[in-house]
Amino acid sequence: REGYDKIMRTVAGGSEEADETFAKQTCSSLEVFESLTGKGAVKHGFLVVCQSTLNRSGNRRFHSHSQNFMSESDLHAVISTMHAELVDGGASDALLHREFLSDVHGRLEISASLLRTNPAVSLFISHVESNLAEE
Repeated sequence: REGYDKIMRTVAGGSEEADETFAKQTCSSLEVFESLTGKGAVKHGFLVVCQSTLNRSGNRRFHSHSQNFMSESDLHAVISTMHAELVDGGASDALLHREFLSDVHGRLEISASLLRTNPAVSLFISHVESNLAEE
């Protein structure tokens, strides 16, 4: 199946390099957006997952947000599962949301949506609400 997908992308004028470029350009755009939001704005982590290359690009904050809530391997499993759900659903307007709670660190929210359906590229956004705000 993988060979077939590669042939079809080549015939249709697509390539893994173009897919990877799209993912990296998306990350660059998000970094610019984040820099424009100002110092007081809530900072989010982001991750772009490219189906054709299996690469994941994003900012460090996405991974640092999850450190107090799950292991690196659990994070990869969550991302893979959510990405598969988005791809299987096939709707570009689909939105998935997961929450992870910690008595000490608060709540981690991870949301995801497809940026593009063929080949699939998904965007993940993370946000932590700390328990410190409640004290």
